[in-house]
Amino acid sequence: MAPTDDSDNRVPRLLNRADFKNWTIRLRHHLCSIDNDLWKSIEKGPHIPTQTAPDSASTYTKDSTEPYPEDNLSAEDLRKVKNDSKAYSLMCKGLPLQVLSRLDAYQTGYTCFKTLKSICEGG
Repeated sequence: MAPTDDSDNRVPRLLNRADFKNWTIRLRHHLCSIDNDLWKSIEKGPHIPTQTAPDSASTYTKDSTEPYPEDNLSAEDLRKVKNDSKAYSLMCKGLPLQVLSRLDAYQTGYTCFKTLKSICEGG
């Protein structure tokens, strides 16, 4: 039997709001140890797939309020979209319940992290 890699199942340390800077460093290292794209999703925002419009050579991005049909995604787009979801999920596992409940309305790791940073750093 091949050894299994439990890196995706590890949970980052819980946030201590007074130590946000160090928690961020630990979170970044935790996510990058799994896949560098996970931290990029938190830091730069989620991957927004584009596709060619059926009647022209132009491209358009999906409407953020509508789910993008997975059967229209390339393998790379699908991987990046799944990484966005995974990064958000792993970050949330490192948040105490009272903090997580305040951030429940945010749909991406990027927007959640920006708000969390503002809350913790007072900016």
